[in-house]
Amino acid sequence: MAGSTPAIGSNQHNAKMRIVLLQLNYLVGNILPNFELIKRHILQHQDADLIITSELAATGYPLQDKLLHTSFTLALTDGLLNFAKEIKDLPPVLLGTPFPLANQKENYGNACLFLHHGKIEKVLYKTLLPNYNVFNEARYFHVPTQDAPIINLQGKRIGVTICEDIWYTYNPTLYHTDPLAKLTNQNLDLLVNIAASPFHYQHHETRIKQIKEASERLQCPVAYVNQVAGNTELLFDGRSLVYDTKGTIHEAACFAEDALAFDLAKPIKQKQPNYTQNELYWKALVFGTQDYLRKNGFTKAVLGLSGGIDSALCAAIVTHALGANNVQALLLPSVYSSQSSIDDALALAKILQIKTQTIPINAIFTSFQSSLAMQKSLTEENLQARIRGTLLMSFAAETNSLLVTTSNKSELAIGYSTLYGDSCGALSLIGDIWKTEVFSLVQWLKDENIVAIPENIQTKPPSAELRPDQKDTDSLPPYAVLDPILYALIEEKATVRSLIQQGYDADIVKEIVRKIEIAEFKRFQAAPILRVAKQALGTSWQMPLASASTWHI
Repeated sequence: MAGSTPAIGSNQHNAKMRIVLLQLNYLVGNILPNFELIKRHILQHQDADLIITSELAATGYPLQDKLLHTSFTLALTDGLLNFAKEIKDLPPVLLGTPFPLANQKENYGNACLFLHHGKIEKVLYKTLLPNYNVFNEARYFHVPTQDAPIINLQGKRIGVTICEDIWYTYNPTLYHTDPLAKLTNQNLDLLVNIAASPFHYQHHETRIKQIKEASERLQCPVAYVNQVAGNTELLFDGRSLVYDTKGTIHEAACFAEDALAFDLAKPIKQKQPNYTQNELYWKALVFGTQDYLRKNGFTKAVLGLSGGIDSALCAAIVTHALGANNVQALLLPSVYSSQSSIDDALALAKILQIKTQTIPINAIFTSFQSSLAMQKSLTEENLQARIRGTLLMSFAAETNSLLVTTSNKSELAIGYSTLYGDSCGALSLIGDIWKTEVFSLVQWLKDENIVAIPENIQTKPPSAELRPDQKDTDSLPPYAVLDPILYALIEEKATVRSLIQQGYDADIVKEIVRKIEIAEFKRFQAAPILRVAKQALGTSWQMPLASASTWHI
C-alpha cells in the first residue's frame, strides 16, 4: 500500500518475531542476584521470541580486577551453567558476560552468549577493547579470531556486536579491525549491539550517529541495549533503543530500568525524548547519588550546609535521591560566618524539609589557635575547614550516614578547597559541574518548579567565609572568566598558546595552569566524582603527582 511504513525487519522475512531489550540495573560482582534479576524479567516476557541483555549483564560493568580472582571466575562459570538450565523452557536469551576463550580457561573475552534449550548454543566475542578515557578493557579481556558474529533464529539472521564494535568509524586510528566488515552483505534482519555505555551529557547524540551509520551500512535495523546503573563514578543512563532503516527511533527510559519490546514484522513507533543539558544533569546526579548509596548499604546522608549555592544544590540532589527524612544537614558557623548565610541555610532546609543541627566551631578553633600558635592567615582558614570536616566525618560515622562533599569542578580543578576539610566525604555530587553550570542548574530547578533555592543564595557573591569579608574573587578570576579557560584546558586539551591567541589574558591563563598542576595531590585524594561530562577529574584524569608542566607555550 502506497505510503505505508515497512516492517522493521523487512529484509527477507516477514514472520512475527517479538524481541525484548532488558535495560536493567546490575550490581557489580553480584553474580547470582544478577541472574535472578534477569530471570525475573524473562518470566514477565514469556511471549518473546528473543530476549537481549546489556553488555556484561551477568557480572555488572565495569568489573575491574574482580575478573582477576579465581574464586570469582569459578562462581561465574557455575552461575552461567545453572542459569542456562534454569531458563531452558523460557525464551532464548542473548546474555552479556565474561567468558573464557576456547581452550584458554585463564583468558576471558567480553562475550555475548546465545542461550537456548538449556545450553550455550553460541559464544560471540567483542572485537574492539576500548582502552581510553574511562575504559581499561585491554587489561582484562582478550580477543579471539571468530567468524561473522551471526545467530540464526526462526529464519532470521541476527548480527551481534558488543558496544565498541560499532564505534570503529568514530575513532579508526585506535584499531586495526572493523568489526562490521564481517557483517557487510550478510543480508541481516537485525543488528544487535549490547552495551555498557557510560553517560556524559553529550554522549547520546554520538551514540545515535554511530547506530545510524551501522544501520545504513548493513541495511538493517539496529537494537541497542544499554545498562542503567550508578557504579561508583560511572553513570549509565540506559536509553536503549530500536532504530529502523527509515530513521525512526523508539527509546527506553532515561536513568530507570525498562523493558523495550518490538516486533521485527511490525513498524516501530517514534519515541525519542529530547532532554536539555540541565535536565540530564539533574537526572544523572539524583540517580547516581541514590544508586551509589543503595549499592553501598547506606540509607542516610549528611552534608555541611553553608548558605552557599554549592551546598544548596547538593542538599537538593541528596534530598530528592533519598527523601527528606534521610538527610541531615550540619551548620558549622565560625566567627566569620555571616548571619545572612546562616539564615539562608536554614531557609533552604525548611524548603527541603530536612533536619538541621547547628554546631558553632569558634571554641574549637580558638583551642587549636592557642595550641599551635599559628602565624599564617591561610593556615587559620584551612583549620576552620578541617574542623568542619572532622565534625562532619564524626557525625556520619556516629549516625551510620554517608557524607557527601559539595565542591564543584572549578574548585577541584584549581585546588580551591582544603584537603581533609571541605574535601571530606565519600562521594562528590557536583565535582563534574563547573561553577557557572551550578548557577544554571539551580535556576533551572526553580524554573521547572522542582526546588526553589532562596534567591539570596543565588545572587550573593560566592565566598568561603574563612576571613572577614572574603570573596572568591579575592583569589580567583570571576567564574565567568575562569570556567571557559578551565573547560578549554581540561575538556578540550587546549594549549596555553592557543588560548592566548584566542584573546585570553596570558597572565591569567598561566596562573590557572599553575593552579591546576599544583592541585594534583588534592585531586589524587578526592572522593569519587559522579561523572556527567566527557572529561571528569576522576577515573579518566590520571596525572602524575611529580611531573613537569603538561601545557606548553
